[in-house]
Amino acid sequence: MAQYSHHFLPLSPPVTGEELKNVSCQKRIPFRTNSGIEVVVSLLGRKHTIDAIAVSTPSSMSTGDRSKWVRMITNHMLTTLRLAYDTEANAIRLGDGLISLANETDSHIPHYPADIRVMAPSDRVIDFDNIASIFAGTMDPAKMQILALLMEAQVPAIPVHYKVLSLIRALEVLLPDPVDRQKYLEKYELEFAKIEISERPLKNALPELRTRCAHGTSRGGAPPLVAPIFAELDKLVELLRLLRRAVVGRIGSDFGIKFEVNESSHS
Repeated sequence: MAQYSHHFLPLSPPVTGEELKNVSCQKRIPFRTNSGIEVVVSLLGRKHTIDAIAVSTPSSMSTGDRSKWVRMITNHMLTTLRLAYDTEANAIRLGDGLISLANETDSHIPHYPADIRVMAPSDRVIDFDNIASIFAGTMDPAKMQILALLMEAQVPAIPVHYKVLSLIRALEVLLPDPVDRQKYLEKYELEFAKIEISERPLKNALPELRTRCAHGTSRGGAPPLVAPIFAELDKLVELLRLLRRAVVGRIGSDFGIKFEVNESSHS
């Protein structure tokens, strides 16, 4: 078995094939976990560009511990890069997720592992009628506000917990009466329960979810839903997708328009 496991978060834009030979490890930052295991985060790039974040662990590290540390380290390094390198630094995203790569080697130095090319499908057909329908059907200040909130939940650089906040607010604007809002959300209860992100049913959970996303605490001691430190980020992404479907569904019925959101876009 190889000695080291390397996990990579490639940054946007991806390195072109011609430039791959010039990408190397520019900086290695070692530290020890609370169990005493050495983990190293490396910045891979060229003289003027950082192209990837790499996290290297011993192959003997448990899968659960490795996943936890890789996720926390890459998120924290991405935050650091936005403060100290480039405010627009971002991972290569696909839909609600991002591209991540891994390999195992006997070398403790990670090497950029692949030629990544993000290409639009050649058979993609733009739905111009849908674009026109959305625009014409929402030419009203109140409707524009709701669309703006939905749009915020599509922007790649916005953290997931802030996207969730935007969708919660959109539901509140769409359904200002709490009783109407609770009744509407009943159709999503089964899906919400499967996510296991709250002990409450969805129709009663929105205030708790908002507090956990915005302030990191809630009554009852539920953990914060802040993306870089949330231990189960996948659940937060599933919540985002569920709330987005709820908002889009209500917009379509309330505004009387054909409404579709491209979930495969960088969101």
